[in-house]
Amino acid sequence: MTSEKQASNPLEAFVLLAKGAKGAAAVELIKQVTEAPGVYVFGELLDMPGITELSTGDHAQYFHLLQLFAFGTYSDYLEKKDSLPFLSPAMAKKLRHLTIVSLATKNKVENIKKTLSKSQSQQQDGDDSMVTESASSTTTDTKPVKKTSKSKGLRGSGKIFK
Repeated sequence: MTSEKQASNPLEAFVLLAKGAKGAAAVELIKQVTEAPGVYVFGELLDMPGITELSTGDHAQYFHLLQLFAFGTYSDYLEKKDSLPFLSPAMAKKLRHLTIVSLATKNKVENIKKTLSKSQSQQQDGDDSMVTESASSTTTDTKPVKKTSKSKGLRGSGKIFK
């Protein structure tokens, strides 16, 4: 894979790794992809056999974490955090970004302060920078990629946002 192709589709490297990942290796892959800059779509990973095997057993919480990044919000995380892995600062920031983009898409951003309160953003001073950062890191130059059977919604749709 060329570095140019990797730059245009950051998810592709993780999909290739997921083809052979099982158990603890699949868990590490989920940790890496949920922290990775430039990766905002997770539905294709959820379709990988080694990842779906995590849905039951000792590592189910990581499968559910990946589902949360694909289809959920930061509020969903807070409601279920006792049954999910701890979010690193990079994961929490990414999930907040994804939440803002999802809520903005759903609500058409009639009132950005209302949207931010739904995302459980605690720092009033950081709200403006969080919105700007979310918009610039997730919505410019969208490129479609392969859709999969379970790929639904903005983050599971098969679109890469960089």
